[in-house]
Amino acid sequence: MGQFLTRAIWVAAGLALVVGIGIAWMASNMNTASTTGTTTVSKEFQNPVVTGTSTTP
Repeated sequence: MGQFLTRAIWVAAGLALVVGIGIAWMASNMNTASTTGTTTVSKEFQNPVVTGTSTTP
């Protein structure tokens, strides 16, 4: 029973991480004027392409 509980916690944590990254990515795509969303995503993935899409005011 304990092993099942540990696995369930890991699955829930993984889902929360994926959902959180997905929401941040969608928010940065919807609001291109905001640089905060794109910089957070680029730091998360270490992706220079995402940083290039961020617009500076």
